[in-house]
Amino acid sequence: MEEVPRHVVVYGELSPEQKKNYSKFIVDHKIKFAKNADGLYIATVRLEKPPQPVEEITPPKIVTLKERLRNINVQTVPETLKRYSTLFSMLESGPTLQPSKAPLTLLNLIKTIHDIYDTRWIEPQTDGNAQNPFCSYIYHYFKTRYGLLPLVEQHIIDFLTSLQANSEHLDAEIFSCFLDGTYNEGALVFFLNSRSKLLKIMARDALGFKLNVVKDSVWISKAQCFVLAHQIFGSRAGIPYLSFIRKFKEYLTCQPLSRTINDTMEVFLQFKTIDIKIQGMAEYIPEEQDNPPLSPLDEKKRLFALLQRVRHRQEQMIANNDVADEEGWVPHQEHAILLWTSSLVLAENGAKCFPKSFLFGTATAAYQVEGGWNETGRTPSIWDEFCRDRDIECANVADDMIHRYESDVLLMKSMGLKSFRLSISWSRVMTWNPAIKRMVRNDAGIAFYHQLLDSVIAAEMQPIVTLYHWDLPAALHHEFGGWLSRKIIPHYKEYANLMFEEFGSKVPYWTTFNEPWSFCVGGYAEGFHAPGLSHSETNSYLAAHHVLLSHATVVRLFWSRRHEFYPSAKIGIVLNTDMTFPLDPNSPGDVAAAERRLQFFMGWFLSPVVYGDYPYVMKLYAKDHLPTFTADEKKLLAGTYDIFMLNHYSSSLITDCNSTRSLTKCDSLLEGWDRDLGIDLRAPVGSRSSSLNSKGQQNCPWFSGYPEGYLPLIRWLNKHNTSTPILLTENGWCGNEDIDNQDQLWYFQTYLDQVWQGLQEGLPIVGYTAWSFLDNYEWGSFDPRFGLFYVEFTNQTRGKDEYQPLASELKRIPRTAALWFGQVANSMCLDVGSTEFEAAKPVSSLIQAVIYFGYVGPLVIAIIIMRTFHSRRRPKNHETTPLLNKP
Repeated sequence: MEEVPRHVVVYGELSPEQKKNYSKFIVDHKIKFAKNADGLYIATVRLEKPPQPVEEITPPKIVTLKERLRNINVQTVPETLKRYSTLFSMLESGPTLQPSKAPLTLLNLIKTIHDIYDTRWIEPQTDGNAQNPFCSYIYHYFKTRYGLLPLVEQHIIDFLTSLQANSEHLDAEIFSCFLDGTYNEGALVFFLNSRSKLLKIMARDALGFKLNVVKDSVWISKAQCFVLAHQIFGSRAGIPYLSFIRKFKEYLTCQPLSRTINDTMEVFLQFKTIDIKIQGMAEYIPEEQDNPPLSPLDEKKRLFALLQRVRHRQEQMIANNDVADEEGWVPHQEHAILLWTSSLVLAENGAKCFPKSFLFGTATAAYQVEGGWNETGRTPSIWDEFCRDRDIECANVADDMIHRYESDVLLMKSMGLKSFRLSISWSRVMTWNPAIKRMVRNDAGIAFYHQLLDSVIAAEMQPIVTLYHWDLPAALHHEFGGWLSRKIIPHYKEYANLMFEEFGSKVPYWTTFNEPWSFCVGGYAEGFHAPGLSHSETNSYLAAHHVLLSHATVVRLFWSRRHEFYPSAKIGIVLNTDMTFPLDPNSPGDVAAAERRLQFFMGWFLSPVVYGDYPYVMKLYAKDHLPTFTADEKKLLAGTYDIFMLNHYSSSLITDCNSTRSLTKCDSLLEGWDRDLGIDLRAPVGSRSSSLNSKGQQNCPWFSGYPEGYLPLIRWLNKHNTSTPILLTENGWCGNEDIDNQDQLWYFQTYLDQVWQGLQEGLPIVGYTAWSFLDNYEWGSFDPRFGLFYVEFTNQTRGKDEYQPLASELKRIPRTAALWFGQVANSMCLDVGSTEFEAAKPVSSLIQAVIYFGYVGPLVIAIIIMRTFHSRRRPKNHETTPLLNKP
């Protein structure tokens, strides 16, 4: 067991009598368990609802919060708590009752809430678009200052969030009504005051200790936690037992349980042998067979199958009100606890495995990999024109996937991948007809995507199709300004409708847009993406506004037609962001700036899609730069998603640009979005910068590999709707030409471990998509290399002139990370063998790559023959230089 502070009571050190009393204490007072950073469990009291006072205060319901607080009587408290005389004497004496960070009496807390309310309330504006951030500030205030997140999160923030989701403004009257209907203010603030002190007094009583002995919660190890649970429930396995283990899981994850009865269980095992005593249910126990001894892993899998049958039988009994008791189901006291979750974890020292349904895949995008820029009737996109006008490279050939997709798909299949994310080039499947001023179908381009999707499906992979990955038909930009004009919406709707009609029966996952932040800011405000517009305070906001309305229009079109082609298909929008942390966690300004950056980056699009409007903080900082939605548009937008889709690469430390810690002057920020946000960012300490190019420079100056940021970001996304599945649509390392890139291997190993941990918490993650399958065109250059497979580009394939690549060019060679990722995808477990190449045996051909991955077929060998390419090694890159002030 980990060493714990001396003032903490350790459960394992209690006497048998004390353990017995404490077990009763847990049942009587609803003790919950939360996991701390050292892997121990802290037992805490979290009442389901603050007790109501004996004497209700009954002023008029519609009054201001200030008026209601004046009526609070400090003596009006729950009778159930008055029996703790010591506690009351402390409360009445005032300053004696102190939280860990700041003095707090009942009246002081009331004043604090009042002050927060007064300073954070924003008076409604004439356009009716102001939002009151009071709920968020109360939530974060108690979370950071008093450690009362569980109470606030479970009982208050859910209600306040639902108000926001319904587009209602949270004003003083609404909040007062909420308090009147759910809590009495006196009971609420009294509960917040007394909660931690009450716990210690109750724990002291249960353990028979003196007051000064118990200064914190009781800590127990995981193993002791299981033992304690069995002591509480003994041999009973009915509703109380099941209720406890559900609550136990809920408090381990620190969020409301959203699993359903059909989900699988997590099985924690402590002992080498397991036997479940099932009276009267012998038919559910598999017969012993005279087979060779099972491996430990297989034995645990066999046990899991048995426990699953036990659980299903228990569910039947509960459904029939046939409650189990000593004569029914009797799990042995020393064997297992069943917990509801979305995955199976076998043991602490077992493999870290993913559910069988989990989608391991890779991603590409049309303009980045296809080539064939003027084939199949394709017409120019804004990127074809932008790259020719700038001193950057073009993707005329790219990876030539338009001619090599069959062998590429076979390589994916050989890796054991279950999904392939691709995008459709709008300018390949439709062309501009100037006579009617509309885009019209292009059958040759449509035929290509039918062939590509058919090959993906034949390889037993699920296509994830992006409708728009930045390559807007150039004609739409020239005709009316592209995304800067509301006229784009019907054109995008016609395009999407055609795609649904053509490919709807083949595609289980659709996304309307890929990373709208990237092309709205990069293309319309800062000029480093097509169409290259800059020096505007409003263009990026205007483009994003039309993107969001286009998204909502197409999602509702999809829903209206989904039953025709693929009833279970899902649609969403791929959003991207760094995870942001405050540069100084103790600075309220830095904490606020870190959250503001998340809202400006991802909340800009997420909040309208979920709630129907922009985040309040964007309205506050962007002011009149930000367009407004009408009431009908808010209704159109709200809830337009079936699934959350997340791209993530880096994490950042954030401070305000005008703080004393800032390295960025506010007036140096580009006008518009960047200056409105107003932050300085840099790489977290311990992060890894991207690989170096041949000139010794960072291939991706914006990049910082920091796995500790991935899971917190997934949690942040999940909080917007805990029941929505999450598909991780891009994640990968910005590398160079190295084949044996150990940084890339480290990146995938550590980030996938974060994903696995998220599954253990019950996060509804359904898949992980590595960026990218191949080295490709990275929007201006082929130097940044994200591919699991190295691609041998040449000067000719990278050029701006028309060129037909030779079969010997653009060879695909698996990197070390590709071999490891293929093993993970095949085994569905992270704990796989070594991925090191033998020094004397470099990967020299595709045939050798096939041997690593398994049989692919003679077609691949016939199409592509590789020459020897020795793997190279380099030291791990631990640089932590500050990031540029532009993602």
